[in-house]
Amino acid sequence: MAPSSHIFHFTGNLQLRMEAGLLAWQNAFREKHGNLNFSRCNIDDTSPERLFEELSTPPFLAEKRLTLVRITPKPKAKEGWSKKEPKKAPERPFPGYEEPKYWKKLIGAIPEDHIVAFVGAGHVSALEKILLETAAVKDFSTDDVSDFIQSRLPLISPANARILMNRIGGNMLLLENEIQKLALLPSISETDILENTFESAEVIVFEITDALLAGNVGKSRILFRKFHSQFERDPEFLGSILGVIRKSWVYAGLVSHGISPRSAAELLELKPMPARIMQSVPKGRLRAFWSFYESLIHADILLKTGRLVGNDGLLHHIETGLLKYSLSLKGS
Repeated sequence: MAPSSHIFHFTGNLQLRMEAGLLAWQNAFREKHGNLNFSRCNIDDTSPERLFEELSTPPFLAEKRLTLVRITPKPKAKEGWSKKEPKKAPERPFPGYEEPKYWKKLIGAIPEDHIVAFVGAGHVSALEKILLETAAVKDFSTDDVSDFIQSRLPLISPANARILMNRIGGNMLLLENEIQKLALLPSISETDILENTFESAEVIVFEITDALLAGNVGKSRILFRKFHSQFERDPEFLGSILGVIRKSWVYAGLVSHGISPRSAAELLELKPMPARIMQSVPKGRLRAFWSFYESLIHADILLKTGRLVGNDGLLHHIETGLLKYSLSLKGS
């Protein structure tokens, strides 16, 4: 099936480039057709009925109409907290966003003179599948992050490109922002990268988790002290650590029951380093490690219920947990 000439799928991990492409697209449309036939909507705050009505509308006193439809990911449940049951929606004859028949009917109802751009459709699998068959794709993505860095920063060496890549992790939006910052420098050394870029929370989380899984209490203590200000900047930081630790623990259980390491890591969306470390952790250390995990859960609960105030109180709680972890390792 040939892609439609009026339905587009904006996709990719280069978010800044995608937003720049969308902005240029909007400006070009407005210059030619004006603002009256341009609209935006997000399915988070638009009902299926309203979206259907919006996209099936022909242009008004113009040759073309343009609508941008954004799909944002649903927030994940926080680690350590019970997920509230959503209120049951009343029964409706109109199909919902999760149903392929809704999107098939909607795509078929869009007039050819109404241009529609879907952004972030990967968060709704039923929509993405249909768009792959019917839409023209605007792909803003890269698989080779190191090559992307060097294409944007000609002055950076391959070794320093890898340092920047490891410092940022998989956060492509942060990487694009840091590239813009480094592009202002006349040269880019390792020191320039360390002094002028922000290490992503994702990388920090895995540094701490790797040290804990390896039973390196001394390094764990240094990392918690080094990054304790991150807890104030990012309220979800501790929850992120808990999530990675819990995934690592579940991963060990899956592998021990015969599931291949690769399949288990893919199933849990687990980074390879914690997975590899967990495979070789002695059982005695695993018991001590899980005890420290429970101590972190307790800290998270105290923080969220207002019974643990400030970073100093949190750091004291973590230090106490690390001491118990160390003693447990010596006794195992």
